[in-house]
Amino acid sequence: MATIYRTKDGDTLDWICKQYYGDEAFVLQVLDANPRLVEQGPVLVAGINILLPALTPQNQTVEYLWS
Repeated sequence: MATIYRTKDGDTLDWICKQYYGDEAFVLQVLDANPRLVEQGPVLVAGINILLPALTPQNQTVEYLWS
C-alpha cells in the first residue's frame, strides 16, 4: 500500500527509503513516483510530501558455495 511521507529538515531520500523499505535501493523507484523531487537536492527541507509507492524487494539470486 502506498503512503505519503512528510519530510523533516535534513531528511535524505536514501535515509527515507532505508527507514520505510529497509533498503536504500528503492531510491530510483521513489523518484519515478515523485519526478519533481530531484529538484529539491540531496538534503530535503521540512514539509515535502513524498509518495512512497508499494514496492516489494526484487528477487535476488543466491549462490551456495557448498551443496
